[in-house]
Amino acid sequence: MRRIGLSVVLACSLILAPLAAETQSKVPRIGMLWLGAREAVQPFITAYEQSLHQLGYSVGQTLLLERRFADGQDERLSALATELVRLNVDLIAVGPNPMIEAARRATSTIPIVMAYGSDPQRRETRRTSSGATDEVRVGD
Repeated sequence: MRRIGLSVVLACSLILAPLAAETQSKVPRIGMLWLGAREAVQPFITAYEQSLHQLGYSVGQTLLLERRFADGQDERLSALATELVRLNVDLIAVGPNPMIEAARRATSTIPIVMAYGSDPQRRETRRTSSGATDEVRVGD
């Protein structure tokens, strides 16, 4: 988990570095989209924040994190991703494919960083609320 957090933080740093150089008064904002409840993903959040600290960032001072939790309800992801876009975050950090899909539907201009997962291009079969199955190619 620590290695994953560090790689995401490094990717975020590369994206945010030009923003920090652009203006010293603007504090970069990272939107974090989580499928699970806060309690379930807290170890990932802690690892992420520790890695940011090791790279010299101070959450709340030199970097803002906007966290959104779907509480295990993937049908909430799209609305939460749209909320992050409305907040005008500088990038969106997501986990596996359902979160990637929601973020990609919400924006085509804000960078999306996949925090963990296997293949953002894979096909995913899901069961809709009506019980039917739906196949989606995520990452197109």
